[in-house]
Amino acid sequence: MTNAVRVVGEKEVMDRLGAVGQMLSGRQLLKVVKNGALIVENDAKAKVPKRTGNLMRSLHTEAEMEGATASVQTGTRHLYGAYVEFGTGIFGTGPGASGKPIVVTAKQAKALRWMTFSPTGAQVRTVARAYAKGTKGRMSLAREALTQYAFAKKVTIQGMKPKPYLRPAFDEKKDAALSEMARAGRELIEKVARRG
Repeated sequence: MTNAVRVVGEKEVMDRLGAVGQMLSGRQLLKVVKNGALIVENDAKAKVPKRTGNLMRSLHTEAEMEGATASVQTGTRHLYGAYVEFGTGIFGTGPGASGKPIVVTAKQAKALRWMTFSPTGAQVRTVARAYAKGTKGRMSLAREALTQYAFAKKVTIQGMKPKPYLRPAFDEKKDAALSEMARAGRELIEKVARRG
């Protein structure tokens, strides 16, 4: 004797499962995946070194569909983001790491020039007061008088030490990101199941 199982409402169940598959293969799946990745992005923004804030502001997350697969990337459009993350020269551990010092040579001028001392606003105001009142541009004259420069035909730079922000953010937040994706996926499936 064989046992047979008959599902009542089989067509309705299959229709709902098909609707879930369609929803998860489109924009909704991208939204689920991107929401999880935003957790990593936000942590990376908190960890990134902030000198001007440009690198932090440039961090972004992109999600795309290829067939039935969604992928997500978090990163920056700035090339120097990799230098900050991995370091350069003798300190480098990733792309751009030569393991050797970096030599910069003057090509279009006789020498390289760089600022070795930049005065504070208070220092500039103090010197500016010493110039005769009414002297045109006394603030810029004072700044130029205080600023010091160095000159050389060639400079050897050891490189920049890495200051990782993206890898630690991923390592620390990947479980939270996966949990968020699972939660959002369950919520989406329940939403489709309630329809109809």
